[in-house]
Amino acid sequence: MRNYQSKKRIFTLIELLVVIAIIAILAGMLLPALNNAREKGRSSTCVNNLKQIGLSINAYISENNDQFFPGEIDSGKPNWLGRLVNSGYMQVDTKGSLVRCPTGFAQFGITPANYRGDFSSPVTGLSNFDFNNKVTYGTHRAIVGKEGWHSVYSGDYTKPAAINKFKSASRTFIASDMYENSTNCGKTLKDFSSADGVLSQMGEKKHTLHSGKINILWGDFHVAADSIYNIRDMKHYFYKKN
Repeated sequence: MRNYQSKKRIFTLIELLVVIAIIAILAGMLLPALNNAREKGRSSTCVNNLKQIGLSINAYISENNDQFFPGEIDSGKPNWLGRLVNSGYMQVDTKGSLVRCPTGFAQFGITPANYRGDFSSPVTGLSNFDFNNKVTYGTHRAIVGKEGWHSVYSGDYTKPAAINKFKSASRTFIASDMYENSTNCGKTLKDFSSADGVLSQMGEKKHTLHSGKINILWGDFHVAADSIYNIRDMKHYFYKKN
């Protein structure tokens, strides 16, 4: 009988390079899909954060004569997000998960490093550094009131808004992803009063993170994404006009 000597199959260099090329191509095809799936998950978390913030706001105004909160950040006084925490309407952990959009925080909470830090423990809402610089959600000044805005768009916006004054609640802006243009941190309050102001203060790079849009909490407390170009009209902010 003939003895057959076993032979080991040895890959040639060309075959090895072909295999590596195929793996690289497959990875290149899968990576965008994985990134898209991850971003959808982050955007979903952002939407849920805003819904929870909306529930807290709704609870607050229901017990405060249908009025929103002041937005001051004077010494010893919390800003609007801190006020919700300090008044017991919202709970935020030291990671700040509820008040940080994971997409925005990942991209723009990098420098200075302390913007990425944990919140002071216990989280009382009184730290304006935590609730102004370490968060990624903000509101518009017409909602919380602004001194001197006695006659803006034919209305007095010096005091916090009353929700029963909203003419078109479903298209009245309450809060959204919001970032500081000049530094890599969030911004809890902006006071633009023109379409140009929207575009300049809501810079495109930082306010198009969710497939070219931002997530918005509207006046009827639903959350939906929209483009900054679609919300330039001041009727979305000056609720007595819309």
